[in-house]
Amino acid sequence: MLVKLDADLSVMFGTQLFLRKQFLDPVTNAGLEKAVRTRPAAQPGVWVSNTGGWQSEPDLFDWQEPEVLKLAAELDRAIQQFVSFGQAAPVQLKIRRAGWANVNQAGDYNSLHNHPQQHLAAVYYVKAPAPGSQGVPEGLLELRDPRPASGVLG
Repeated sequence: MLVKLDADLSVMFGTQLFLRKQFLDPVTNAGLEKAVRTRPAAQPGVWVSNTGGWQSEPDLFDWQEPEVLKLAAELDRAIQQFVSFGQAAPVQLKIRRAGWANVNQAGDYNSLHNHPQQHLAAVYYVKAPAPGSQGVPEGLLELRDPRPASGVLG
């Protein structure tokens, strides 16, 4: 069950979920797409959670393209906003980031996985087809209840 707390913050499975539909301006987003799409020619990629497609090493935030740096700055601002929700004063954190990029085509996907020992996880789609376009639910993000006993609860 999804419970809205404000325009960007909801709770699902007892877990806070922060959702923003507009994150980067279109010019920055286009530059980020170019940086990600050109990377497979320079880097062989890894196989971690992807079936098909290309996945970078977990070094996205080490890339020096200005668009990646802007994504990192926006992510940091979003994290500060997220952790400060409901607090009398903003919470200041030292943020350690790890990230990777995926390039998927029709039929490629990332399998169910988790991020153990992480306090937060984020997903940013640079570009995805509209859900249900071409008869296939491309670009969908499925979140499952992370509680260990959730399967027992029905």
